[in-house]
Amino acid sequence: MKNDINITKALIDLSTDSIFIIQNGIIKYANRGLLEFSGYNLSELIGVKFTEIVQHNELEKLYSLSLKNQNGENQPLKYESDARFKNGNYIDVEVSAVSVVFEGEPAFLVVLRDITQRKISERKYQNIIDFAPIGFYKTRRNGDFILANEELANILGYDDADELLAMNISDFYFSGDEREKLINKYDTAKSSKIKNLEIKFRKKDGSAIWVLMTARAIKDKNGNTISYDGFIIDVSEMKKSQNELIAAKEQAEESDRLKSAFLANMSHEIRTPMNGILGFTSLLLNPDLNDETKEKYIQIIHQSGERMLNTVNDIVEMSKIEAGIMEVRKSEISVSGILKDILSFFQVQAQKKGLTLNYQNKTPGAEIFVTTDRAKFESILTNLIKNAIKFTEQGSITVSHITKNGFIEFCIKDTGIGIPLNRQKAIFSRFEQADIKDKRAFEGSGLGLAIAKSYVEMLDGKIWVESTEGVGTEFYFTLPVSNVVKNGTPDSTQEHNENGLNRKYKILIVEDDRTSAILLKTMLYDIAEKITHANNGENAIKECKNQADLDIILMDMKMPGISGHETTKRIREFNKDVIIIAQTAYALSGDREKAFQSGCNDYIAKPIKKAEILEKIESNIKNCI
Repeated sequence: MKNDINITKALIDLSTDSIFIIQNGIIKYANRGLLEFSGYNLSELIGVKFTEIVQHNELEKLYSLSLKNQNGENQPLKYESDARFKNGNYIDVEVSAVSVVFEGEPAFLVVLRDITQRKISERKYQNIIDFAPIGFYKTRRNGDFILANEELANILGYDDADELLAMNISDFYFSGDEREKLINKYDTAKSSKIKNLEIKFRKKDGSAIWVLMTARAIKDKNGNTISYDGFIIDVSEMKKSQNELIAAKEQAEESDRLKSAFLANMSHEIRTPMNGILGFTSLLLNPDLNDETKEKYIQIIHQSGERMLNTVNDIVEMSKIEAGIMEVRKSEISVSGILKDILSFFQVQAQKKGLTLNYQNKTPGAEIFVTTDRAKFESILTNLIKNAIKFTEQGSITVSHITKNGFIEFCIKDTGIGIPLNRQKAIFSRFEQADIKDKRAFEGSGLGLAIAKSYVEMLDGKIWVESTEGVGTEFYFTLPVSNVVKNGTPDSTQEHNENGLNRKYKILIVEDDRTSAILLKTMLYDIAEKITHANNGENAIKECKNQADLDIILMDMKMPGISGHETTKRIREFNKDVIIIAQTAYALSGDREKAFQSGCNDYIAKPIKKAEILEKIESNIKNCI
């Protein structure tokens, strides 16, 4: 037996680990490894309480545990600590202890293993984790956190990583079974890893963030999962940018689709009336047609021309708006006077469809004036009323207005087909209609509402729509009010007047296009004493010098040789009184101003309508009286 003990002691002495025996808290035995490790000699250790030698609180638990074991409680012990021995240095150790019998009495066999290098590596690893710009975590199989770095706490909205150590990673998933689904992926994946998984996490304040997760399952030698560790990156901003790019791409694709639909519609709106004009014009050449048939064909040609002109006008107006070259010319105008003229114009169209066209002034006994651009105001009303007539098959259309807080609010209400809720914003877009599919039952460019919206905003107002599909639509728009006159009468200039021209006039038509000249002669026949035609600028100047008593000149601004602008300037050198009205096919911004600068009294854009040219002449004649 004695030989066996000696052999055991010899083996313990040969061990590089520090081994000693404690009995009743007193060191009874110490091997060479402990002597070298601690810096003490044997006489300084044997018979001394180890707590006086080790000098570190954590190792003191060995003393208390040794006493428990001596009292019959056999509890093995293993933990990590740091010990400070005779040299004063702290050394990281792994402590292993077990109950033994030494010299017939209960004792405690303790093994200290130097783990300094391992702990240095772990601290370096921990420092890397703590200062990493990504969130790191380690959890048990059930999801409880074992380790979490500060960046993870920051990502999840916590002040300190220690807060996470009291939590479970499932607390951050939005769905209760989401983590279990991921665990199933770990179990089925060959590598037990999940890479670059985008998932939504819940922050401390309850808000959602998108994270990119890479994680793995840690397994024991039997292949059983014992823990998980992984990295998390906050990709919320990246996800937001990604979604914005997707939205921008979809918007661009939608824009292309709408533009394609718009161009197809424009092609339809130009080709269809053009087909009618050319087709029925060729039919008119048939000498065997009776007068009734000819009249019918001429009416169709006229309607087709009006339709095509409306389309071209819409395109030109929208082009000006798009280019930002549309000018606003404000003056004070009477609301009721303009409304009566416009409603009178549309009354015929409404009656043809069996519709009632009503007008309501909800500010009774008052005449309302607005300082605005008359042409644009008329265009807004015209587009909205025309739109209401087009989409109403039965019932009524009511145009009303009321003053509110310094604004006048207009309402155009119809009992038409209505607009689907999901299309009510789209109808004001420049390339959209309520229905852009290739099955429309209504003609038109689809630009009217976009033009109306642009004009309303130019005039410092707002426009919106309220509609119920199958019931009807109400379009509203507002304009600033400049004056309200109680018991007033509309401005006389706004009232509808018949032709006020009370005598015949001497007129010079300056036009290089023979067809346009014939058209103008026909339109002006009733008010003309004499009509002279000049096909270029030189001839126009000669005619003016020969006819000093000319009343009116209709000047084409685009002619070969001397332009209309230059011709006007030369005429003004010797005739300051004759009324010169510029006419041009180029209805672009700046044309009006250029005409006035040349010396013209007024301006009219082609194609010219008889009522319009007569109104221009009447207005200028009155101004000259």
